Amino acid sequence: MFFFVSESDSNCHRSRSVNRGIRMLLDAKGVQYTEITQLSAYLEKHLGTHLSGPEDIWLLADAHSHAARQLTAVQGKKFAHVHTHADFLHDVLSALDGIFAESHWTKARLVHAYPMLSSRITVCGVPFYPLLADDNPLKHKNLIIFKQSFCHENLAVLEVYLSDFLLSRGCRVIHLSPAQEEPSIHNAAELFYLMREGEKRGMEFVFYSRLEDCYRYLAQAQAMIITPLGQPDIFTILEAGALGTPTLAPDCGTLSELLPPQNLYPPYNLESIIEKACSPPAAQACFEHFSPEFVYTTYQHIMGVS
Repeated sequence: MFFFVSESDSNCHRSRSVNRGIRMLLDAKGVQYTEITQLSAYLEKHLGTHLSGPEDIWLLADAHSHAARQLTAVQGKKFAHVHTHADFLHDVLSALDGIFAESHWTKARLVHAYPMLSSRITVCGVPFYPLLADDNPLKHKNLIIFKQSFCHENLAVLEVYLSDFLLSRGCRVIHLSPAQEEPSIHNAAELFYLMREGEKRGMEFVFYSRLEDCYRYLAQAQAMIITPLGQPDIFTILEAGALGTPTLAPDCGTLSELLPPQNLYPPYNLESIIEKACSPPAAQACFEHFSPEFVYTTYQHIMGVS
């Protein structure tokens, strides 16, 4: 039996993309599987029964989810995707037979933190199937998109400051976020003030409810800019690339591996960001570790999926 433990995706764009990618790959390859959306409820329902055997395979969409610790209660071979380099509990990772790191940089970080698990870590992203905009929008010259959470961790103040320069160069600047993030901004005094300052200067804040609307804006943009140095939302970069929009990002971490050199700027270097945004490179993101065929071949080799 093959069990796919998906993420809760009610309010998370990335989780929906992760679940959808794995689901579409398994369906396309004719893999028979059982998808479990709430592992704790599933285990409770089957308490006292022969839930799984030593030859069964369990694939966890995200090793950071609450389900990771619960996997210790089941028999079989256990695997999980890692989408961030943040700290884990050692007993959670050590219970896994295989760990899929989305980049060589993420793998290196994991190996450094957990050297005893190095042989279990393989570079493999989640299968990426792009969703296109529901029409065929034309590119809007000088339209710049910020597609990231508007928060201090993502350097919201730098985003507003940078937008001021871009607007003075004749750019149109849009911050794009899912609708569920809007209340958190309104409830945080400093963020709300920053948003209002950005609007006074000419920034537009668009909170979308439909993914199709998000993709339409991305498809129209001349470039998308990422400002934080931390873990990026890789699916947003892949989606922008699939829609023909180059991403500009700081030259660090996974970003240096995912994007070509001409799309990278020295961290916090406003001059470089503005120059690249006004004359963006044509190069797109590298899809290799996220292509369905690459992921499936890795699944076959590591998990024995067929």
